[in-house]
Amino acid sequence: MKSINRPLENINDILDIFFSDNPQSNVQGQITANRASLVFLEGQYISKVQDNTLFEMPRGIPNIITLSKGDLIRYYKYRMLNKENARKFYDTLLLSAPNNICPYCTIKNVKTVDHFLPKSEYPYLSVVPSNLVPCCRDCNTDKKISYPIDNDTQTYHPYFDNIENESWIKAELMCTEPLSFQFRVERLPHWNDNKFNRSVNHFKTYNINELFSNEANRELRTRQFYFKQLLNRDNIQLIEQIEDTYNSCLNSVGVLDWQTIMYACLKENSWFLQGCNGSDYFL
Repeated sequence: MKSINRPLENINDILDIFFSDNPQSNVQGQITANRASLVFLEGQYISKVQDNTLFEMPRGIPNIITLSKGDLIRYYKYRMLNKENARKFYDTLLLSAPNNICPYCTIKNVKTVDHFLPKSEYPYLSVVPSNLVPCCRDCNTDKKISYPIDNDTQTYHPYFDNIENESWIKAELMCTEPLSFQFRVERLPHWNDNKFNRSVNHFKTYNINELFSNEANRELRTRQFYFKQLLNRDNIQLIEQIEDTYNSCLNSVGVLDWQTIMYACLKENSWFLQGCNGSDYFL
């Protein structure tokens, strides 16, 4: 997961934007009547996401809200997506992920906005900015209507959790034909059970092994001829090239990028560096 900057706007700002799009008087009355409650619930959400207690957020419609579920979801589908000024916020949010890369999987391009807590279960968070995360379509779809049921099942939130500077995903080179990679979560020595369980849950929810493996296996195939040339000259050249590539990836894309993890694995794999005895890779 990649941390990204949280939107500067809060629910008060969004409701003001809705007003600027000149809604009908009954909608203005709804917004005014529910503003304080929505602000309160936004504050609860922000507090609990940081405390890893989002599972305590009420599902459905809290009794302090007088709007229906349909009303709240329409604020997103009709007002945020279709009204001029509110749509500007949505479009800016779509562009907020660095390099347009999905912060959940760190592989695919941002194409949509995800409700971190789904609007079908938490409609009062439908237009809360800190609940709206730019992401790829696959992560948005694969996540489905998921929400934490305890503090072990809260996936990492790109606005509030920073876990990208720890090497907690590892690759393993599989002695298959063709050679392939598998990725897994490695429990770090200073982690407690909760940190490990959350990491595993995030890893599974967003199909990280499949995504990272696909990229790494493609890289292994495209570099095969070049690696073979280096090995045929001198395996020291192969070792140096892989070490250089690892350092370049580490310094440019970070410790949790699939490429960094892949080359970290290769540079420590003496079987690969000595020519993969028993494999066709270097033949």
